[in-house]
Formats: sequence, C-alpha cells, structure tokens
Amino acid sequence: MTSPDTTTIQAEALRGPWQAVLSNRGDVLPESELSYLEDDDEVDISIRRGSALPDGAGSLPGTYYGADLIRLWEDLYVGDRVDDDGVDACWVRAKAMSAGLNAAAERSGAKGE
Repeated sequence: MTSPDTTTIQAEALRGPWQAVLSNRGDVLPESELSYLEDDDEVDISIRRGSALPDGAGSLPGTYYGADLIRLWEDLYVGDRVDDDGVDACWVRAKAMSAGLNAAAERSGAKGE
C-alpha cells in the first residue's frame, strides 16, 4: 500500500471553500443580529466547509465529516465584547482565518466542493 504524497494531503486539507460561522444554540446567527442578544447569551464561532456548512434554513448539521469543522470558540458570552478575547475580536479573527484558508487552497490548486 502506498501512502498519499504531501501534495495530495495538502490539497485535501485545504479544499474549500471555508466559511466562518457564528452560531447560537445550533442555529446560524447573522453578524447583524449580535446586537440583539443579551449580554448573558452565548455564541459559538467556527470555520466550516462541505458537510459541516449550515443548511438553507440556517441550521447547523447534526452530523458532518470531522475534517470539515474547525471549532474555534464555544460558549462566548456576548457581554464580553470589548476586550481582545471578546466576541467581536474573535469573530474578526475567524473571518480572517477562513479567508486565509481559502487563499491557501487557491494557491495550492485544491479543488473546491
């Protein structure tokens, strides 16, 4: 049995497109709705692709391929917005990370889904 070469592994690891996802209780939360949540509400921030992407109704899938999800932050309190580890700063970082993954996939020639 031969093992896959490094290029194949890299292409599969980077294959996208990747999307930063802000969610609350298993449902996608549009960024514009953050201001409507109470300070003690919690949100999760992740980067997803393929089988882990939300459906058309804005719900997150119950099952997905493990490599399609990067969990970044869970149970962030909305009230913790102003410091460097607050929701707003983490959301900016997640969007930058997903953009970086998509750029790296494009450079490597990884095929999108």
